[in-house]
Order: sequence, then C-alpha cells, then structure tokens
Amino acid sequence: MDYAALIAFLSGESSPEIFVDVIRADVDLFHEALAHRRQASLPRLEGIPFVMQKEHARRLLEAVRTYQITDLSAIYIANCIVASETIEFADEDVREAVFFLEDDSYRHLDDPKDDWLQTEAGRVLIRLR
Repeated sequence: MDYAALIAFLSGESSPEIFVDVIRADVDLFHEALAHRRQASLPRLEGIPFVMQKEHARRLLEAVRTYQITDLSAIYIANCIVASETIEFADEDVREAVFFLEDDSYRHLDDPKDDWLQTEAGRVLIRLR
C-alpha cells in the first residue's frame, strides 16, 4: 500500500480511480492470499501520523457505495488502515465505519457477486453525517 497515495485519496487530493490504479497489484495479491489461505499479510504503513476524520471515512464509503472502489479494494484499504500504527480515528463513528469495511473480508470470498457492501455503505454513511 502506498501510504502517500492513501492519504491523498482520503484527503481529496486524488480521485478514487487513480488511487485504485496505484494499489491494484497489492489488492490482487491480498485477494489471492485470502482466497487460498483465508488470511493475508498486510504491508506496514509508514508516514506522517494521520487522524482519519469523518470526511475521510465518508469519502471512502461514498467511493465504495458508487462502485468507484471495488469491494476487494475497499476491504484491502480498510484492513491496511486498521493494521496501521500511523493512522488514528478521530472518533468512534469513524472507527466503526472503517471496521465495517474491514469486517467484510471473508463475506466477499463466499459470494463475490453480492452487492451487500455497497448497500450497507450507504447506511453507514448516514451515521457519519
């Protein structure tokens, strides 16, 4: 995961499409490991400490809800954020929003055509208002 690209996306300095293109190879490796072993290692994110605010979580969830970020990419991004020692959550609502995406890791493997994630992302977004 390119930490600078993640922060640029969350901060609105980069589009979801550009960000997904940057992390595509990492997402593919992550998904392959999950599919074969039901577990995957995550990169260590290093950079300037970042506090994830509601607007950052909204940007991520909105990109998921509108299919600008695929399920696999969203799951990978959330897992990296959760595992990061440099990213903190501004409050419990932000933390719950990211953990919502991270918790879907195995559900997608069982039914990749299920658009549950996009539907539920809209509901989580309402709580972030």
